[in-house]
Formats: sequence, structure tokens, C-alpha cells
Amino acid sequence: MWKTATDPQGVPVISYQKGVRDGLPWADKVEVIGPAPAKLIMSAFVGWAVSVPVDLGRELIESGARLSRHAHTMYCDLTEELASRRQRGTAGIPVLAGA
Repeated sequence: MWKTATDPQGVPVISYQKGVRDGLPWADKVEVIGPAPAKLIMSAFVGWAVSVPVDLGRELIESGARLSRHAHTMYCDLTEELASRRQRGTAGIPVLAGA
């Protein structure tokens, strides 16, 4: 569900999807829609995880926010399959191990 955060004067500043990440409240997919988003986030979202555009992220870090990265990694061990294809002469596409 999309939410909007406003400054003290009621001016909309950011919109975001509220969730939970690593046990913290999370403002995901933050979109800037008004003035001074870093100021608002640093005051109204203390203790939250926020996912923001790169430029806003830089501004938040310069304001004292802590960088946190989160990624999903997919892994597939192809060594047995590749060895089997090589034995059959059907290896096809070269694969770099560890790439």
C-alpha cells in the first residue's frame, strides 16, 4: 500500500510502500514528490530502512544515515552438468567458473 509523508506544513514530500525489512519498518520504492526529502527522512524515519534513488541516498549518507545493502543472489553449480555435456560433446556455451 502506497503512503505519502508530508513536512510539518502538510506539503507532500515523498511517497513510498510501507513494509518490514530485517525486522525494521521499511519505506520501499521511495519517490520524491516535494521539497527537502532528506530532511524529512532524517527526522521522521529514524530507525527505518529506506530504499531511495541514488542521489537521495548520497544526500542521506552525507546527512549521517548509514548505508545498508541488501541483495538476492542466485547460484547454480554447473560443474557436473558441464562435465556431462563435454563428455557427450554438447558443451555449447563456454562458462567461466567463479564468474
